[in-house]
Amino acid sequence: MMQYLVLYVLAMLTFHQILRYAQRSGIGVMAVSAVNYVVAAVLSLIILAAVAAVVTVSRPWTAAGLGTITGILYFVNLLVILAAYRLVGVGISIAFVALGVTVPVLVSWWLWDEPMTLVRWAAVALLPVAAFLMRPPGGHTRHMNLANDLILAAAVLVPGAVGCLHKAVNVYAVGAGNRHAYQAALFSAAAVCSVAYVLRHRLSCARRTVRLGSVLGTANVAATLFVLLSLSVMRAVVFYPVGASLVIWSSVVVSWLLWGERVTIRQAVGLCVSVCIVVLGRL
Repeated sequence: MMQYLVLYVLAMLTFHQILRYAQRSGIGVMAVSAVNYVVAAVLSLIILAAVAAVVTVSRPWTAAGLGTITGILYFVNLLVILAAYRLVGVGISIAFVALGVTVPVLVSWWLWDEPMTLVRWAAVALLPVAAFLMRPPGGHTRHMNLANDLILAAAVLVPGAVGCLHKAVNVYAVGAGNRHAYQAALFSAAAVCSVAYVLRHRLSCARRTVRLGSVLGTANVAATLFVLLSLSVMRAVVFYPVGASLVIWSSVVVSWLLWGERVTIRQAVGLCVSVCIVVLGRL
């Protein structure tokens, strides 16, 4: 049961650390990301073709439409998270992304009448506390201004919007075939956006870039598949809090070991609060 959860955490660690490596080494992170999404799109289309051969995809256009919107948000989120990496490092950036769990919780309560328990309201109330505590310390190297605060806000809101669309596809296009159609459209749209960015800015795509992007894309698809496999053998209320908490803290440790990214005591407290939010938001 737990092996899928561990493999999901390893896939997420691989994805974020390769992205950070590409950013720090000057390889060309957007070109690497473009290759990542192209590889992810190809793998997702292959999986969809295999599934469609044995399972009827009942509402493909609904799933594809939602997936296309989500794919565009994936590309936007990539730009946001790269900016957040530079501002607060990998570990805390992932914690901000995890705070986005509160957005689909609120939207599901508003649109789909899902119950809003006391602990979920507590998670929403803790959100500004965690965000304030995890802001980088003052100083000339990481001066916080409105633009930087907007980056951190987007690091919460964009993944939150993605979470809403993940929920929407399970409401309006139920079924395994629709989920795979959604995933294929998602990565295809993200690939189109990222390739267009690379062509627009005339970024080079060397052999090393292709290799890194291929590993990144494989990790991306693997993370999605391990989420589905984990949810097939354990409850969502267990998987999401435990998975997110493991990804946050393992990213902090690995980023400290690899890149020397340290957190202050205040930020460590903020990380603990963010884990509490993730747990409470899924109860």
